Amino acid sequence: LTGDLERAEREIETATLVAPGFVKALNNLGVCRARRGDLAAAIALYERALAIAAEDPAVLSNLLRARQSQ
Repeated sequence: LTGDLERAEREIETATLVAPGFVKALNNLGVCRARRGDLAAAIALYERALAIAAEDPAVLSNLLRARQSQ
């Protein structure tokens, strides 16, 4: 997720609307929100992803990082 963060966020958000259970998209959207400083939204997205894939290491790592940054 380098480059145009706003564009990436829009495209990933569209992916989550088309496929609400797409864990990688939920995680990446959480990363975008965290980079914008919206940790509450990022955490909500990571938790949503974990409800689908409870042991996804990338999501778990990002959730921990976001919670530590609060």
